[in-house]
Amino acid sequence: MSKPRDDSGLWTIHGFVELAVRMGLISGAAFSAALGQLLLATALLALAAGIFLRFKRRPKK
Repeated sequence: MSKPRDDSGLWTIHGFVELAVRMGLISGAAFSAALGQLLLATALLALAAGIFLRFKRRPKK
């Protein structure tokens, strides 16, 4: 006996990505690489903003 499909999460970001992977539009590896680059860019942006704010608050001589 098969279980009924639960399509309630189909219209989320995860649902769109899952649908694109199943249809063969993108591969799971390509999505993982893009997500990794996005996380790395976010971390580097936060680091750069912290350094900028630190130098901005520095007292002038």
